[in-house]
Amino acid sequence: MQLVEKPYGVPTEDPPPKIKNGEEAVEVAIKGRLHYDVLNCHRTATPTEIKACYRRMALMLHPDKNPDEQAAVAFKRVSDAWEALSSPLARAEYDAGLDNAFEE
Repeated sequence: MQLVEKPYGVPTEDPPPKIKNGEEAVEVAIKGRLHYDVLNCHRTATPTEIKACYRRMALMLHPDKNPDEQAAVAFKRVSDAWEALSSPLARAEYDAGLDNAFEE
């Protein structure tokens, strides 16, 4: 059995900048177009990396921790992104939709 090191591919661009505070997290989550952008991760991220990005964003955006009025909206977007990317089947469907959109 051959071990695949990066089953989702190798990142083609630099990693997203690390978010340092709740204000930056709100901005990234609100402005993100793709679920990967909302979670501040690469499309080629492994499930473990996606989970880590989700946890980091969720901790910074949780309405109990972040007083920003947009934090609740940003937290909802992060939760929706996690729901779409947490399961391999849902992620494959999402990625297929992205691929089809980029081909048109």
